[in-house]
Amino acid sequence: MSFEGLPLECQRNVLERLHWRDVCAVSSCSRALRAVASDEHDWRGRCARRFTSAELERLASAASGSTSDDGTWRGLFKRAVARARDGARAAGPLLAVPDNQRVHFRQFERALEHLRGMSLACFEEFIGGEKNATTRQHNAVLLALAGLTECLARAPGFSARAGGAL
Repeated sequence: MSFEGLPLECQRNVLERLHWRDVCAVSSCSRALRAVASDEHDWRGRCARRFTSAELERLASAASGSTSDDGTWRGLFKRAVARARDGARAAGPLLAVPDNQRVHFRQFERALEHLRGMSLACFEEFIGGEKNATTRQHNAVLLALAGLTECLARAPGFSARAGGAL
């Protein structure tokens, strides 16, 4: 028996448990699988699990002004993840600093601009969640956090004594 021979509910149940990249790959196998993998109910659930309600509102408002919007949860999810992936790729070289090398905090501010608006789940996946992460990659994450803390500390009006917390 093939996967496509399974009842539709079983196919949806299997795809619901896959990583979003795998679901996109499965959707390119056949028209029948594309239809199952494009289920809006599943993509809405993926959005709800990956993004906070505030992030979803921001994404939806940004999508409403877009002329290339296909109006689907899948499209919303893929745009948000692609933006985060591209931001992580752009920020990566700014954060790849050899151990014990001093770096001006403006470099972290430039990296932060690329990461702005990224959901925590996207940050974990594209910055901190590499499965084959080396010590250097872990250091880059720690360095990014240290740099972001430095940026916050230098922000106008920020004062740890005045109630600002890191």
